[in-house]
Amino acid sequence: MVVVRDSVQMRQDMGNICNPGQKGGSRPPRDLTGLLREAVLVENTEQKENRSKPCWEQEFRNFLQSRNQADMVSCLDFLLETERIQVLEEEEKEIQNRKRAEEIKATKLRKLKEI
Repeated sequence: MVVVRDSVQMRQDMGNICNPGQKGGSRPPRDLTGLLREAVLVENTEQKENRSKPCWEQEFRNFLQSRNQADMVSCLDFLLETERIQVLEEEEKEIQNRKRAEEIKATKLRKLKEI
C-alpha cells in the first residue's frame, strides 16, 4: 500500500512542478518515448532561446538519483543521445540545403563516436 501511495504522491507532485498553483498545467509525458522526444525537441528550441533543461527530463533524472539508480541515469543519458541522433536523421531526410545536410552528417558522426 505504501508503494501505491508514493506513486500517487509522485504523480501529484510531478503534475504541479512546472506550473505550481496553476490548473491545467503541464502534464508529464505518458511514456519514456514521449519523455525522450519532448526533452530533445524542447532542448533544441531552448538552445536557441538560452533556457534551462526541460522540466520533465530533470524531474525524471532527480527521481532516479533520489533512488540511487546511477545506472538508470546513465541509461537515460544514452537514450537521450540516441533520440538526438534520431531527430537529426529525420531532419536530414527532409532537408534540401546541402550545407545543412553536411552539418547534420558531421554532428551525427560526432555523436555516434561519443556514444
